[in-house]
Amino acid sequence: MIRRGSCGESFAQNDPSKNSLAYDFQEPFRFLVDLAVISLVESGAMESKDLIRTENYNLRLKPTGARKIVNEFSNMLNKKVSYQGKESTWSYVIFLKVRELAHYLTSKKDKLVFVKPEYEIERIDSYDIRQKILNISYVDWKKLGFLKVLCII
Repeated sequence: MIRRGSCGESFAQNDPSKNSLAYDFQEPFRFLVDLAVISLVESGAMESKDLIRTENYNLRLKPTGARKIVNEFSNMLNKKVSYQGKESTWSYVIFLKVRELAHYLTSKKDKLVFVKPEYEIERIDSYDIRQKILNISYVDWKKLGFLKVLCII
């Protein structure tokens, strides 16, 4: 939570050339993109023909892959979620948070709450396995034979 006049009013500044407020704002909702990509991979909808490997062995999206991710992300934004005691879509929750930010920046609100939204993910795998994957170090990741990018091909 940020209160007007508090020391926490400044926003993240990893790189002065970047729009740090935009990065601060997208962070609580980043998992929606992650879920969209995971959904495509697990369903088999994302294929090797949707990706291109660069000279330095990174994977990049071809236009077909980008369209698939945009469509799946759009589906994620239309999913229902409980927010402030009401059923809403993720797109509406984001709209509400943008409006809250606008009210804060124009001094219509005295405080701004940025928290990671609570969301129950319906998955077959266990919580422990997901935590191990999320907490794996880069060194261990490389020892397992993975590059920086998880190869889908």
